[in-house]
Order: sequence, then structure tokens, then C-alpha cells
Amino acid sequence: MQKPSPGALILLCGALCIVLFLCAFALRSHPNIEWDEGVYLTTFNSVQHGYPLYSQTYLSQPPGFFVATFPLYAVFGSTLESGRLAIFLYSLAGLMGIVWLGWELESPVFSFVAISLLYLIPIYTDQILTFHDNSLPSTFSVLALAAMFRFQTTARWRCLSLSALCVTCAILIKADISVLPSLFFILTFSTLVERKSVRDFIKGCGIFAVTALLLVLVITVPFGLSNVVADVVQLRIQAANTSSADPALFVSYLKNQSSLIGLTLLGVVLAGIVVWKKKDKRLSVLMMGLWALSTYSLLLIYHPLMESHVVFLAVPTVLLFSFSLYTLINTAPLSRFIPIGAAVFTIIMLMGRATASLAPPAAILNDSQTRELNIVTSNTQPSDTIVTDDGVITGIANRFTPPDLTDTSFIRIDSGELTSQAFENSLVDYQPKLIMTWTGRLVRISDFDRILQRHNYVLAVDLDYYHRAYLLQP
Repeated sequence: MQKPSPGALILLCGALCIVLFLCAFALRSHPNIEWDEGVYLTTFNSVQHGYPLYSQTYLSQPPGFFVATFPLYAVFGSTLESGRLAIFLYSLAGLMGIVWLGWELESPVFSFVAISLLYLIPIYTDQILTFHDNSLPSTFSVLALAAMFRFQTTARWRCLSLSALCVTCAILIKADISVLPSLFFILTFSTLVERKSVRDFIKGCGIFAVTALLLVLVITVPFGLSNVVADVVQLRIQAANTSSADPALFVSYLKNQSSLIGLTLLGVVLAGIVVWKKKDKRLSVLMMGLWALSTYSLLLIYHPLMESHVVFLAVPTVLLFSFSLYTLINTAPLSRFIPIGAAVFTIIMLMGRATASLAPPAAILNDSQTRELNIVTSNTQPSDTIVTDDGVITGIANRFTPPDLTDTSFIRIDSGELTSQAFENSLVDYQPKLIMTWTGRLVRISDFDRILQRHNYVLAVDLDYYHRAYLLQP
């Protein structure tokens, strides 16, 4: 099947991105589904108040997430919705990476099938419009894979450098190394097998390593390497010591994603047939399969694991299934109708997104959060400092949180990274006017009640032990 011209492909991609962005813009105020959205909202707000990241403002994630999203977050208005749109724009870059991958594999039509399938996976459509870092690594991983295949066909070292840059971005955002085995295999195959050059292999490894190291230094050093290590690495070590890998937990999360399970099983079967019958496509399908396998393996051993982490499977699984299916039917008697079928499938997907975006918008806050917001706004002013364990409320109310308390997650508290002494020090330093416990997190801090008593906080709202508000008495 003849490839479309680059110009036509760019126009198609542009039109697709415009429609998807307009739909996302209409859906940007969807109900809050991730507690971590509040963490990033208060973290970015703290930086905008002049408290540098890591040295003063706490962040448990590597700096890649902040570097990638903060400029867009600020440009779009520094709100929860602006953070969501920033994440969504990167998802569009990932879709373009899928199209680029299809171009490199001489199968651009498969890209549109893959894109349409992705939008049928609920966890994917949720996470790409959530102010969270879980969907970002796949964007950079697919770009890295496309660039590495480009290196294989052109032997251009700058393509290898681009691949290294992209995969390093994925690592600096969420420590996602799942695509690395595929990249290394392609590099090895293209230099040692196809070109039979040990020198090129060594040179390629050197270029890849140096490029990755330079990007790590460029992104990390400005924040202070020791500060980044203290926030990011220390928490993970402490969390790892207080929890253990639980494959059963991953399986329970995966059971809720029937579409991913089905695509994985079908993808494995179809990929096996491709490897058996299509010698010229073996490398491509094996590399997608290796990426999917690496992702499954990492999720099985990762801890503490959250259900939203399952989104890491979406892109590699869909790529494996879509490419294998396209490869097999492309040689069928009716293969000339494949572009028509892909176009119809894409149009149906777009119609579904448009229909969803035209539905009456739901409130961004639920009833409990609305009540929480009313308590904040009726007892404080925008210039006041408050502490809550629901950062979304802090951000929407436009209040400031002490920079060391932007993240009051279960993991940080239960691992001992956020101690009662650190909590008390923040109260002394910033004198927050209001302290609210609403999600069961702050009350897990040791001696929480006694600390509040020592610093003249009195109970102002008492729904139950987990839903309380305390006001600072002069």
C-alpha cells in the first residue's frame, strides 16, 4: 500500500489534533477524580509565590514533570483546568509520535487505527485530561521508539540522540524505563547485525549515554541535585521499606480494564502470527511486544502501586495489537479498503468525543468538596495561608499552603517522610489561619491533635473525626 505524502499526513494530523483539543477544552472542568491533582496544583502555586522547587517547595516526583508542564500551566491561567490542558497537549504530541512511528514502519494507516483505539480505553481518556504525570511518559517513549527506528533506516546519529533525549524525558517525569529494552535492542540489531560494526555499536551507546546524562544534568542541576535526591529518592526508599510488591493488587486493578486485557490477549496472538508469517515485520512487532512486556513486568514489581498506573499499559498494548492486525490484513484480498475502514473508525471515534464534549458539564467538585470549599471561603481571605489534605480545594479557593505541606499523601505520611516535627515546624513558620482534615490524611500524622492544641487551634467545624476544620486563635 502506497504511503500518503508527508503534506497530506500533516494536514490529517493537524485536523485530528484540532478536533480532539476542542473536545478536551469543553471537557476540561470534568469532576475531580485524582487526589494528586491537588498536590500538583498547590505545588505549582507555591512556586509561583516565590518558593523554589525542592529547596523549599516539596515535590516527590522527578523534575521532568514540572519542567514540561509548568510553562503551559502558567500560560493557560494557573488553574486546575490549565494543568489538565497542559497534560492533554502532551498527549497530542504522543499521538503525533504514533503517526511518525507508523511512517517509519511503512504503515501510517495503522497509526490512525491505534489512535482511535486509544480513545476507547477509559483509563487513557481519563488520565490524558487529568493534572497528573502518569500519561506523560508514554508520549516521550513512543517518540523515542519512532526516532530509534528512524536511526535504523537512516543511520543518522542525530536520530539516536533524539531517541535518547525523549526516553530520558520519560525517566525524568516518572522514572519510566519500560521502552529502554526495545531501544537498546534496535540499536544493537542495526549496528551489530545489519551493519556488522562493533565500532558503530560502541559509538551509538556512547552517544546515547552522553545525551541522556547531559539532559539529566540540564534539568536536575538548576534545582540542586542534593535537593532533588532528598525529595524524590528519599521518599521512594522510605516507601519501599514500608511496603512490598503485590502482584495481586496489580491484577485487581487490571481486572477493571477489560479493554486492555482483551487487546493484550489478541495482540499477543496476532503478534505471534506476524512473527511466524511476516519475516520483514518481525523486528517491529517484537519491539512493540517487548515494550508491552517490560511495562507489565515493571507494574508487577512496582510499589506502592496505584490504579492510575495501569495507564502505562495503554499505548504499548494498543500499538502491539494495531500493528499486528494491520500487518496481517494488509495482504488480504480486500486490503485496498483498509484506509477507508481506518478513516471510518477514526470518524466514529471523533464523533464519540464530540458527543461527550457536548453533554451538560458536571460540577468539578462533589458535594463534600463543595462544602469544604464553602468552609474555606467563609473563614479565610485569599491572602491567608491554610493547610488541608485536599489540595484541589486550596487551589480553587486561591489560598496558599506552606511549601513543605503541598504533599500530604498517605505515602509521605505513612513512610515517615513527613514527620510530626516537620508538620509542627511549618505551623510555626507560616501560621496558617485554617487547618482542615477532609480526606483522612492529616489525622495520620503522629500527635496531630496535640500539635494543634499547642499552637492555639480550636475546632470550628466538626462533622466527624475525619471532617474537621480548625481556626487559629490570636
